[in-house]
Amino acid sequence: MTDENNGNSQNENLNWKIALNNPMKKAIADQHKWNAMLQPNPLSKAIERQNQIARLINPPEDRENESLIQKLKKLDEAKQEKIRKDEEYKQSVLSALQGIEKNTANLSDMVLLLQKNEEKQEEVFKLLVQILEIAKSPNKKEAESKYRKVMTEIGKFRGDIETAAQLFNFAKTTWDAITKILGN
Repeated sequence: MTDENNGNSQNENLNWKIALNNPMKKAIADQHKWNAMLQPNPLSKAIERQNQIARLINPPEDRENESLIQKLKKLDEAKQEKIRKDEEYKQSVLSALQGIEKNTANLSDMVLLLQKNEEKQEEVFKLLVQILEIAKSPNKKEAESKYRKVMTEIGKFRGDIETAAQLFNFAKTTWDAITKILGN
């Protein structure tokens, strides 16, 4: 049997040598060689079959639609995030404006407080300065110490109750403002 295989192999080599001399036979031999090389192997057939099944199960249009849906969801999320940030910004601006309005009103109240308490004007002025000192505090511990001290001083104030209540209110407002700035 090996002699037959050797004979076939020798015949093929002889045919190939003859084909080299004849262009037409050479072209036919080359074609046969290429056809043999291009025969699909079982693995490539299995892969192609898997690809066909995948295309049937999930056609390209569905994948494109899913991709489009994902992109639309991302756009919607980005839009919602922008709306949320815009709303937060509007709220912070409104809060700042309300704080400015309140502080402006407090300044007017402080001036009126000084004007109406002529006999206790110097004492009220010193308490207002101590209240404003709270705002200069570099940290919460110092601010708290100044706040407690001024609250004790206001408690000792011997003027009318309305003036004492306004001073307590100014001190509390200043304390709230500085704790927001310094962090709770």
